[in-house]
Amino acid sequence: MAFDAFGEGRTRRPVRCVIYTRQSVGSSDELSSCAIQREACAVFAASQGWMVENGRFDDVGFSGATLDRPGLQRLLTFLREDGADHILVHRLDRLSRRVADCVKLFDEFRRLHVNLVIVTAPELGNAAQDHFLLNIMASFAEFEREMIAGRIAEARARLKWERKRLAGAVPYGYNANPRTKQFEPAPTEAEVVRWRFAEAATGKRPSEIAGEANTNQYRTKANGPWSARQVVATLRNPVYAGYLGNGAGIRLGEHPPIIDMDQFEAAGRALDSRRTARPEPSAYGDVWPLKGKIRCGRCGRPLSPHSCRRGNKVYRYYRCRATAGARAPCGYLIPAWDIESMIWKRQPDVREGESMDAGRLRQLVARVVYKPDQNRVAVTWKKGPE
Repeated sequence: MAFDAFGEGRTRRPVRCVIYTRQSVGSSDELSSCAIQREACAVFAASQGWMVENGRFDDVGFSGATLDRPGLQRLLTFLREDGADHILVHRLDRLSRRVADCVKLFDEFRRLHVNLVIVTAPELGNAAQDHFLLNIMASFAEFEREMIAGRIAEARARLKWERKRLAGAVPYGYNANPRTKQFEPAPTEAEVVRWRFAEAATGKRPSEIAGEANTNQYRTKANGPWSARQVVATLRNPVYAGYLGNGAGIRLGEHPPIIDMDQFEAAGRALDSRRTARPEPSAYGDVWPLKGKIRCGRCGRPLSPHSCRRGNKVYRYYRCRATAGARAPCGYLIPAWDIESMIWKRQPDVREGESMDAGRLRQLVARVVYKPDQNRVAVTWKKGPE
């Protein structure tokens, strides 16, 4: 028999319960998937004769370090409006990996008269020692999260120090070594890359280079035809000169370059010389204050920077276009200035009428979740809560 985590069990029938599941960010562990967790919880509920509500409260790809998760927020809304007898989670760390957040949720469940049942530890009841054990389990979950985060940060720093690639797509001209995951030139593709840079240096337009590539039956990594835009992307990519992307800048890589820096810069000068008009200088320079920090509140995936030029003016946006998890993107974009100024005005130290400082904003913001259905943002500041 499972004991209630908070208070005495209710006697009304049928006993209603809801299941909450969470799958870690970037986790590929099938045993930790939301489907496996839900199945284990459903089997446990059936063994107790409880009725599982039809609603799905799953968070795929969300960290347990925050409560700002769409599935969890839907769960809390459901409990406040419709109520339930029990909340089932597979393990406590699926609910949260922060002690402070666990305490907030425990208090909210008590207020709503809902019992928390941990399927892997159903013996936890409502006694003082059980509450004590719950807090210890929450402390271990937070400790484990911080240990994992520390190891990942150390591994990334080590890879950067060794000039190695961290992650990302494999560009045309290279293959990824199956064991080390580092770039190695693909001989046939590398020759095409050298030809392309040589043609660009003579002043040929990207559309002409793309046309010749297609005539010669050179195919992209995805086995498709080349476009002028793809040619420009190739000519602007410093990976071919031996460099790797590093946030807003670049760093030297350990992979063999396909061309030298002189060839790379010559192609860049040729592209620049073809511009008949220069875009207006931006007050931001090349800085995107929220790059890597802003996520979609609907699907949980990162919003990517996007810009387009109309005439002589550049317009900047953040857009939800990633297809991680084989899911279709939400497909919207929001003006970068609108959302950045909205956040800037909410930061506690800004003075009335103070101009936007993109660099300072980036230093202050830890994380942003944009909620497109409400046109609202949830901001986590680096120094204390919002």
